[in-house]
Amino acid sequence: NPCMTPSLFALVLMQAGPLVSGGAAPPIQPVPLPRTETRTATPTAPASASAAPAAEPSRLQLCLQAIDENPVAAIAAAEEWLKVSKGAATINPNHCLGMAHTRLGRHAAAEAAFTAARDALPVNDHDQRASFGALRAAALFDQDEPAKSNAAFAEAIAEAEAAQDPRFAANLAIARAQSQMALEDVAGARAGLERGR
Repeated sequence: NPCMTPSLFALVLMQAGPLVSGGAAPPIQPVPLPRTETRTATPTAPASASAAPAAEPSRLQLCLQAIDENPVAAIAAAEEWLKVSKGAATINPNHCLGMAHTRLGRHAAAEAAFTAARDALPVNDHDQRASFGALRAAALFDQDEPAKSNAAFAEAIAEAEAAQDPRFAANLAIARAQSQMALEDVAGARAGLERGR
């Protein structure tokens, strides 16, 4: 049963170095989370101007921070945010919603939120589509759906490759190996782990 293993979601977020037979794997960099909302750059103040105060946290940052203290309240806030958002504006509330549901072990709801966030992105935003795709794949794995998780990881890897980010693609191949092992695809899992060496 693949859900007997540690959460694949944690592996996707942390990539703490998977076990590889025949020697330790090299250090793996964390898989990047989807970026926060795009902002317009603030013009540089003249040298004579006094230092500006620190920028206020964004709505997404506040929502994500709330998950640590009260994930149920974070879900409620994200759902209210979604009610007044359309199109690309739904990406950030769905990001928060997926993270909060994951914290509570609600993997089907998390998958739905991450999928909605990914699908609201432009088709050429490959790096962010890869990030949300990886979170979706991990949520599928934690629902005991290794075949769907494996397919979702393949899609995320393709997006990372389209983004010309081979290290990210390698990290995702390592994460995908758990789904492949659950499907008894030992050769595929070995190839994914070797890709990260």
